[in-house]
Amino acid sequence: ICNTFNSDTGIALLGGFAIYEVLGYMQKKCEKLSPTGVCAENYYKQASMGLAFIAYPSGLATLEAPQFWGIIFFGCLIMLGIDSAFSLAECFVTFAKDCWIGLRLRPKTWMVVLPTCIVGWLAGLLYCYDSGTVYLDIIDNYLNNWGMVLIGTLECFAVGWVYKIEDQYKQVGKLSVMVYNLGFVFFLLIGTIVALAIPGKKPTEGTEAVLDALLASYGKDQGGAVNLFLVNFIEQFE
Repeated sequence: ICNTFNSDTGIALLGGFAIYEVLGYMQKKCEKLSPTGVCAENYYKQASMGLAFIAYPSGLATLEAPQFWGIIFFGCLIMLGIDSAFSLAECFVTFAKDCWIGLRLRPKTWMVVLPTCIVGWLAGLLYCYDSGTVYLDIIDNYLNNWGMVLIGTLECFAVGWVYKIEDQYKQVGKLSVMVYNLGFVFFLLIGTIVALAIPGKKPTEGTEAVLDALLASYGKDQGGAVNLFLVNFIEQFE
């Protein structure tokens, strides 16, 4: 488990350096070419499809032999997609075979894998239409973001209150559990400090108007003041 954790962490760090050095290069290049010195496109905010199909390929096009690097990059994306399909299917198949219905019926593996893959294939056809990018953007922004928060909360509850730490010690050993827990807490603390230390963007005229309205409403209509505060808070992340 320690080797897997270290490999996963190392690959994530390497991927972060590989991505942001390209985005930084493209941002500086765009600023130099702009007459005003301000790039019309913020490469640092590219994510999802914009990062994979616009920003990063544009950076690769500036390298020597861009066709070679393009094949390597998009081949990597295909492999990642196949790997994600494996993990998604395996998760459901394992759950279906280990739940009480699966233990009672004891179906063969292919009898669970085949329907799972067929349903996943039919759901994937939705993204092949002209409106597929719209559906992908909706799912990527709403289902993944909020769904991941919910799943993470449920996993914390399962590990902390259902699958107790004594059971974890028996399965993988005390050292592995302690290394993972201490590493997680350490990097969470470092990430929180770095996130709070980064200065936020300056308030715009619209934001100042919202804050003024918030101060004016406080004490008179506390419900309205809370709504204004939430609106202003959400706008900071848009």
